[in-house]
Amino acid sequence: MEKIKLKAARIRSGMRQVELAKHARVSPGMLSRYECGWLVPTGKTAERIAGVLGMHPEEILEFEPLTEITDQYGGIIKTSSDALRKGG
Repeated sequence: MEKIKLKAARIRSGMRQVELAKHARVSPGMLSRYECGWLVPTGKTAERIAGVLGMHPEEILEFEPLTEITDQYGGIIKTSSDALRKGG
């Protein structure tokens, strides 16, 4: 699963998740799913979110590269490089 850079952009803006959701006319739950990378916002929704943040939609939809690591059982785990730096 890839993680979009939306959360980092929101944090840099100083907005709380609920504030951004209200201004962008999306539910806080949907915004959370976008930030986690579980869902990707549609074009219009991405435009609204980016507009509130003063950015272009392409900027919040840039993906972080994933790194594959193998767990103790030989299964492949995909994680962002940021998660690896933070220890998981």
